[in-house]
Amino acid sequence: MLDINAISGPRIEFDTDALQQNFAHLATLCAAHGIAVSGVTKAIGGNPDIASLMLDNGICTLADARLDNIARLRAGGIDAPVMLLRAPAMVEVAEAARLADIFLLSEIETIRALATAKAELGECCQVVLMVDLGDLREGVPPEDLPSLSCAVMATENADIIGIGTNLACNLGVLPDQSNMAELVALANQLEATIGHSLRYVSAGNSSALSLMLNQGLPSKINHLRLGESLFLGRETAHGQTLTHMRGDCFDLVAQVIEHKLKAPRPYAARGRNAFGQQVDVALREPRRLGVLNVGAVDCEIGGLSPLTSGVSIVGYSSDHLIVDTTDVSDLAIGDEIRFRPDYRALATAMTSPYLAQAGFQASGASLTLEGTPPCLPLR
Repeated sequence: MLDINAISGPRIEFDTDALQQNFAHLATLCAAHGIAVSGVTKAIGGNPDIASLMLDNGICTLADARLDNIARLRAGGIDAPVMLLRAPAMVEVAEAARLADIFLLSEIETIRALATAKAELGECCQVVLMVDLGDLREGVPPEDLPSLSCAVMATENADIIGIGTNLACNLGVLPDQSNMAELVALANQLEATIGHSLRYVSAGNSSALSLMLNQGLPSKINHLRLGESLFLGRETAHGQTLTHMRGDCFDLVAQVIEHKLKAPRPYAARGRNAFGQQVDVALREPRRLGVLNVGAVDCEIGGLSPLTSGVSIVGYSSDHLIVDTTDVSDLAIGDEIRFRPDYRALATAMTSPYLAQAGFQASGASLTLEGTPPCLPLR
């Protein structure tokens, strides 16, 4: 982990105290509802320091969609079980077999290839079969689950250990009593087919937390794959901040590299900007503008919210962010401005090769990981 005091360039900072609070609280909260959590590390780019905090605070397994991120976890000393959330391309099968332990899959060709690759490593291919319950992303239609499960059972070195679904990512279809009951029915059907109980009945992502907390999930559901709620402290079905959770775990910090009073020229002929967009000129009078040393190459600018009162974003290009600082006093070249990222800004910033990453403790105390909740045994 980089020393935050040694970094002067643009960076993403994370508060380890706040993160530990989120991890421990949400792991305990889910355990009280019979749910084990896999911490999804894709929004943090597989940062092993943050992943270690997850594992030390009640998160028993990790999950990611990107093999590069899992490789970063492994290189950082993480040996906990990792779920691969996105099916690997055929050219990635060998690497996927080497890096990941559990696979969320719906195509028999991929399952067969991974089973062969795992056999060469002396390991079994552990599969969670994915079913599509309306969001139209990955997963077999429910009526095709029996044929897929039979094909997997006939595949040497492949073991069906769970069933899962994904919601609220593509069309925004939310988990509800109906589709959760359907998932349970499919789990029961699958157990009857394979002749043993499933380790995972995985209801999806942070969008399931609102249902869990208000109406409750069926008792057979025992697993969620959580990312945004752990890092930003909110459920994603309605965007509500969860009680006792922190939304201030991450800041993006950029430096002022130009600061001048400028007058807009709304009368000038204009075409498309650097991104092919037709931009309306919002400024109608001279304003003091700051140019910062981050841009669209570094992160999703539309997901940033300035933390300095009086600062507003007025534009950006690949390498520059333009902010209105007219209402801010005593701002000078070299000063830093902080922004709070949303999930998309966080995910792009944490995978940017141009932004440093630095952890700190707001309390100034050494890390104490006592009193963390135990891992929930999965049925």
